[in-house]
Amino acid sequence: MWEAADVLTTRQIEVWHDPQGRFMTCDAPVLVPFRHNVGLSLTASPYIIWPVGPHRTVALSNDPQGEKAVIRKASGKLVGMVRQGVEQGRERMIFASEEQRERLPQGKKFRRRAQVRLRCSDRSPSGEYVPPPACCVECRDTFAAGPDVALCNQGLHSPAPDMWLHV
Repeated sequence: MWEAADVLTTRQIEVWHDPQGRFMTCDAPVLVPFRHNVGLSLTASPYIIWPVGPHRTVALSNDPQGEKAVIRKASGKLVGMVRQGVEQGRERMIFASEEQRERLPQGKKFRRRAQVRLRCSDRSPSGEYVPPPACCVECRDTFAAGPDVALCNQGLHSPAPDMWLHV
């Protein structure tokens, strides 16, 4: 909780304005962009994004420009980042205007969505070595067709291939 408060209070608030109304949103509208289909931590993410309507997105940036809040005209790159964040971060639904429908896949279901990703590590989150038989399990999000679980078999837990049954 303390770490999240530090992340949110040290970021710059940006309001992205798109006169063309190209922003879309989803049923999980506060988004942390993925990098290489793996979710970033709040501290590593360049933006925490909240698309609030076709013309506005609120973003918390970790690249402050000297002001606590700025209003910025949305570039194509920012619009694309929001669209990709919405497609990857949604639970089940994407909300888009009639003009935006052509940018969504027509007649196809999205096969991938945010899933859990579990990995064993011999390092704690603070980087300290964890001697065997113990390990530290990293839990992140991934953009995939199903859960991505790769746990060790050192005796404290076992691999969970049956996790696919709970999709």
